[in-house]
Amino acid sequence: MNLAYGQPLGGGEARDIELSPPDRLRSVYFIGSSGSGKSSALETLLVQDIHDGVGFGVFDVEDRLVPRVLRHLVDAGREPVLIDPTIGPSRLNVLHVPEGVHPHTVVEGCLQAFRRAWFDSWGARLEDLLRHSLILFVEQGLTIAELPHFLSDAAWRERVAQASQDQRARSYFLDHLRAISQREVRVWVESTRNKAAAFANNPFIQPSIAAEDCLDFQKLMDEGRPLIVNLPETILGDSGKLLAMLIVSRLYQAALQRREGARPWFLYADEFQNFATRSFIDLVTRSRKRGVGSVIAHQTISQPPFDSNPEFLSSLLANTAVHVVMQVGREDAERFAKEIFPASGTEAKRRKKHWMWGDFGDPQFYSVNEEREAQCRELEHQHQRECFVKVKRNDGTEVFVAQSYDLPEPDATQEQGAHLAAEAVTRFAPGAPRDRLARFLAQKRRRAVDEGEQPGEPD
Repeated sequence: MNLAYGQPLGGGEARDIELSPPDRLRSVYFIGSSGSGKSSALETLLVQDIHDGVGFGVFDVEDRLVPRVLRHLVDAGREPVLIDPTIGPSRLNVLHVPEGVHPHTVVEGCLQAFRRAWFDSWGARLEDLLRHSLILFVEQGLTIAELPHFLSDAAWRERVAQASQDQRARSYFLDHLRAISQREVRVWVESTRNKAAAFANNPFIQPSIAAEDCLDFQKLMDEGRPLIVNLPETILGDSGKLLAMLIVSRLYQAALQRREGARPWFLYADEFQNFATRSFIDLVTRSRKRGVGSVIAHQTISQPPFDSNPEFLSSLLANTAVHVVMQVGREDAERFAKEIFPASGTEAKRRKKHWMWGDFGDPQFYSVNEEREAQCRELEHQHQRECFVKVKRNDGTEVFVAQSYDLPEPDATQEQGAHLAAEAVTRFAPGAPRDRLARFLAQKRRRAVDEGEQPGEPD
C-alpha cells in the first residue's frame, strides 16, 4: 500500500512511501487541523483496501466518508455489512455473550463506553449500579433497551434480582440497596435512569440494541468482510457516539478471540476522539498479533479524552508505527516537533567573517530551542495535503517530507451507493421490527421473571 509521495528528511530521492503489511498492523496515526487534508489522505488508503479485497471496518459520525465509501464498494463489486440506525436496525445486542467470551468481559466493555460517554457525572455509585444491573441483564438475557424500565420499576427490579443465580447481583439489589434510605436510592437511581433512557429510548437506536443477539464480528473479520458504521451526529447526537463506543468494545472482544496471524482486517476511524474508550486504545495498540490494524485520525490533542488523559495519546504514539502530521496548531506543533524531528544543536546558523583579515572563523550554531522553534513553524505552516511522515520499523526509523495523493473519484453514483446501503441494512436486520418493539420488550421482561421461579443459590 502507498501512503504518500515524499522525500527522506535527510535528503535522497523522492518516492512513494510504501507501507508493508507489518507496518499497517502496527497502525497508522493521522493528526491535522480541519481542512489540512487528513480525511482525504485516510480515504486514499481505504480506497486501496476496497479494490484490493482487504477486510476493513470504517466508523463515520459526520456522514461524509460513508457515502463515498459505498460508491467505491459498488465499483469494486463488494457487499458490506452496514450499521446505520437511520436507515434500519441491526443486530446489536451488546450484552449478548459470544462463544468463548466471559460475561465479565462483556460487562466491562459496556462500562468503559458508559464511563467515557458520561464522564462528567461518573462516580462510584453510578458505576456500581450499572455494573450490577448489567450483570443481571447478561444472566437473564435482557438488553440495554430494558435498562430504563429496570431502573424505574422497583418491584420488577426486585423480582429480576430474586430470580438471579448470581450472588453478587442478589446481594447488591436485595441487601445493599435495601439498607440505604429509600429516598436516597430513588434520587440516585433516577439520575442513572435519565442517562440510560436518553440512549436506550432513542427511536433510531432502540430496535438495534433490543435484538436477541449481536452481529458476529469475529466471523466478519475472519472472512475479510467490509463493515460500515454510519452514525450521523446530526441525527443521533451523543447517543450515536455511545453506540459507536459499545460497538468498539465488541470489536475488541472479537479481535481477542482471533488466532495469532489471522487474516488482516483494518479499522478506519476519522475523528476517532468521539469514541476513544480504553477498549478503542487497546484495539489499536494490542491487536496486531491477532491480525487487526488501525488507521485513525483526529484534529488536535486538546480534544477529549486527550486533554484530560494524556496517557491515551502517549500510548497511541508509542504503539503506532506510522505517524502522519499535517498542518496543526501551536500546541500540537510543540508536541509533534519532538516526535518527528531530531534536535541536535549542531545545525549551522552562519559563519562569521573576521573584521580585519576577511577569513571565516568558527561557525555559530542554532540552539536546541531555536531548532525546535523552526520545526514548530514548519508544522504550523504546511499547505493542504502536505505532511511529515514518520515510519518506525525494527531496522530503524525514517522521516519524510511528503504530500498525499489526489483523492480518486468513484464511478458509481450516489443513488447506487444508497441502494447498496439499503440492501446491506435489510440483510442484517434483527427480529424486533420497530412497529412491534414495545410488545417484544414487554414479553422479554415477563420471561425474565417467569423463568426464574426460585432464588438462586450463592456462588
